[in-house]
Amino acid sequence: MLKPGLIYKVANPRALKNKNRALLSVFWMHNPKAWIIKVHTKYWFHQSFIPQVRHYLSDLGMEFKVLLIMDNAGGHLLDLYYKGVQLKFLLHNTTSLLQPMDHSVIRAFKALYTGNSLQHLVNAMDKDSEFTLKDYWCKISIATCLSIIDQSLKDT
Repeated sequence: MLKPGLIYKVANPRALKNKNRALLSVFWMHNPKAWIIKVHTKYWFHQSFIPQVRHYLSDLGMEFKVLLIMDNAGGHLLDLYYKGVQLKFLLHNTTSLLQPMDHSVIRAFKALYTGNSLQHLVNAMDKDSEFTLKDYWCKISIATCLSIIDQSLKDT
């Protein structure tokens, strides 16, 4: 499985101070609205997708030949190019019907993330006799979310 991308609203949140982004379980990107934009797509493609797929295929002893299927989101570049990569786009308004990632991998990951989030909440309730949900949510940071993502990736 490829390292999932994560787009957060700030580049350097206080919760991740002194943490090496390269060692995170996600490919870190940022945008004030936390949206995918064309710059992110290009950055992810060249800095994350290509190296990971190249490494995976070389470990299997296979040549670098890849089909990348993307939806037509506004933040996706239409002119990505890398030798050995063929890029195809889904038709407009068909992503939810056709995209296998929506039906299997993403759904499974969301279920694991939700389960691990709830387990984190239960653990917090068990540890503190004066637990309040409001205090719990105030203490949640992107670092907490990343640890839950990390656990969810391990559970896949």
